[in-house]
Amino acid sequence: MKKWGIVLLTSITAAVLGAAMCMAEERIPAEEPLAPNYTPYIEIPDVTASDSISIVCDQEPVLGQEGIWSIATPFDTYAFSLCENTGEEYVSPVYLVRNTPENVFSYTIHEPGNYVLIYSGILNNEIAAQDYYFFTIDPMDGVETVSSKVNEIAEECLQAVDGGDYEKALWLHDWIVYHAHYDNGYNHYGPDGILFYETGVCDSYSKLYERLLNKVGIQNCRVLSEDHAWNAACLEGEWCHIDTTWDDPNNGETEVVSGDEYYDYFGLNDACILKADSHDFDPEDYDFQCTSLQNSYVYRNGIYRTWLYFVMDSISESLEEGILSFEAPVLEGRIGAMLDEDGNCTSFYPAGEYADQRLDWGAQYLSMDTHLLMGQVQVQGIFSYNAEEQKIEARIDLSPYMMTLPEDILIVGEEAFASAESMVALQIPEGAHAIGDRAFMGCSSLIELVIPQSVTEMSASSLEGLPSFTTIVCEHGSAAEIIAEELGFRMMEPEE
Repeated sequence: MKKWGIVLLTSITAAVLGAAMCMAEERIPAEEPLAPNYTPYIEIPDVTASDSISIVCDQEPVLGQEGIWSIATPFDTYAFSLCENTGEEYVSPVYLVRNTPENVFSYTIHEPGNYVLIYSGILNNEIAAQDYYFFTIDPMDGVETVSSKVNEIAEECLQAVDGGDYEKALWLHDWIVYHAHYDNGYNHYGPDGILFYETGVCDSYSKLYERLLNKVGIQNCRVLSEDHAWNAACLEGEWCHIDTTWDDPNNGETEVVSGDEYYDYFGLNDACILKADSHDFDPEDYDFQCTSLQNSYVYRNGIYRTWLYFVMDSISESLEEGILSFEAPVLEGRIGAMLDEDGNCTSFYPAGEYADQRLDWGAQYLSMDTHLLMGQVQVQGIFSYNAEEQKIEARIDLSPYMMTLPEDILIVGEEAFASAESMVALQIPEGAHAIGDRAFMGCSSLIELVIPQSVTEMSASSLEGLPSFTTIVCEHGSAAEIIAEELGFRMMEPEE
């Protein structure tokens, strides 16, 4: 599933030496600030000492027809970088060829505009000569272009989707991942790669998604890390990250193969995306913040519960028993289930490179779930994943149900809350010093009882009639702890 391929270079040398420049162990650090709109650029080389190279345009390129160039001077290998010419010192790559023994380069350009082809001749693994060829592709009637294809796809989206920006962004996401496969040769960097050749690196995916989102009226931006590019979009008033590259499985295919497409990276916030490999961007570089997971496809469709399938029984049992703080160990080798239409597990995902990531994100999604049941009430938990110990850690939040007594109450009298059957959580204020006998008799739904250390006058009779599942929240060494331990109640220290 790993996808590399962004080009962010300060020298053409880095673009031509090493066919695997995009692999993780050979990342090229960004020594220059990002250009406007966060577009990755290649620097036009200084060719004052490159008179020894001879460029021949064997066939002038026109829109939709192949252009052919060659280098007459012999070298060990050659490198070619076809880029959009922005008129600046840096240019945006469209198609790259590295370390080829062929001295001929050909490519069909599918969008009018200004371009530059950068040539490099390599001897003894060093660039011996460089030059560039500037040219313009003029518009032509009746020729299919990147823009015309973008218009067609956007129009199809608008006709197919009866919904808002979320549904449009999802439809366009699916169009890309089902019509593209990752370019493991690291050649295609423009949106034309996917539109005309059904392949590209992350630049191709993110540039195409950017243009499609723009066309259907969704505010968006491309986001760059050191070696990857993806998108952020504003859906229903909330910014979120969407990575079409990493939602498209990369199993080394050389053609589009449907199956195993993902939605893991649709609708993530900053905190989640920063935990994923190759997404180490700086949020301060951007004019928006992605703070919500409400647009996550995985959350909206409950997929995270399949990720946590093998801990959900343990979590449910703890909830049924009214346990407010617990741990659910992950079954070794299994991170989630594949379910049939009836919800039965047919097989499981093996633990692998992305197991910890899915468990971590799954815990965050579960923390947003307001449909967890503890007794007869819906509760929300604070879940986190402990990767080192391979377990989900949880604390159930009953604050929406918490009844807090006034601060000036000093004594909870005898049978004060008798038969308060619907009370779920109760906090006795700091400063109270006594609890009378059978104060909570008949509180059949009481899950959490907070007793401060200031209470020193109480006996076993004070807790008489409490249900066995009640958790006593108290300080270590307090009177409440001594009596709760004596009676066999679950105990928990208060949060700091």
